[in-house]
Amino acid sequence: MTKSSKRLKYIFSVLFLSLFSLVFLNGKVFAAEEVETKLQISPVEDRMSLDPGAVYKNNFTIVNKSEEEKTFEIDVLPFQVEKETYKPIFNVKNSYTQITNWIETEADKYTLEPGEAAIIYYTITVPKDAPGGGQYAAISVTTRNATGDRQSVSVDASINYVISARLSGTTRETGEIVDVRASGFLLAPPIKSSVKLTNTGNVDTAAKITVDIENAITGAKLYTNSDSPKESYLLPETEKTVEMQFDNVLRLGVMRLTMRVEYLDDVQIFNRIVVICPIWFIIIFVSIIVILVARIMIKKRENSKKRSNSRGFEKPGNNNFNI
Repeated sequence: MTKSSKRLKYIFSVLFLSLFSLVFLNGKVFAAEEVETKLQISPVEDRMSLDPGAVYKNNFTIVNKSEEEKTFEIDVLPFQVEKETYKPIFNVKNSYTQITNWIETEADKYTLEPGEAAIIYYTITVPKDAPGGGQYAAISVTTRNATGDRQSVSVDASINYVISARLSGTTRETGEIVDVRASGFLLAPPIKSSVKLTNTGNVDTAAKITVDIENAITGAKLYTNSDSPKESYLLPETEKTVEMQFDNVLRLGVMRLTMRVEYLDDVQIFNRIVVICPIWFIIIFVSIIVILVARIMIKKRENSKKRSNSRGFEKPGNNNFNI
């Protein structure tokens, strides 16, 4: 085996080992831990329209999913969201949480055996001078565990039943689509997209997002939610980023993503070409290029050496001297 062939074999071996390490040794899969559900609630929210002076009654069901007897405490809390993360918060009172003072539950405590269910009845009594617009609250269901200290307890499980009410009167539905984005180049799924919205009105409003993803070469449909577009609600005077991701797409290839966002009177259609190119494919492609370049360079060097050797050992010509 020549020195050049050995060098080429060494380059190929190093590239192959690098590829093997990235594709196989780093391909660990971690299963998500399952969280034990000790409390079940159904349904999870109630949306209604109310008039000043009205009395509204409804109910929901809670189920003890634990393996022991539990006592459930019922509280009425204000419901709002953090402006940056849109994470629900239940300790902020403002003009949109006055409804917490209008809600009464039939009882404030229930004791249930394992698997037993209870129906939670509640009544909303709206004042005659209630302002128009949105009102938001949550009925909190909480179980507690006693700690070593008899005087203290800790929260065992907690879940919230959200109430969203729209009161007749002076209402304002205003807002806009601020931004629409989606992935362009990825090493692996999922494809991620986001829609930024702002609600400047005094009632909650809903945005509808339709997504279609197809193979850009064959036109085959890979994903669509046209039969059931994603809906996302915004509370009054808040800004929200709706994030979506799509896993069941090509692992390697070019796709066309189309998003249609409808929010109040604003409609935007967003198109994006998405390329997914795994790291292993990049390494293989680069490896092939490196090997081809190396072979060309080695071949040129060998040819150059042959030409140099042939010139160095050239036989002298036959010269005839006549005397």
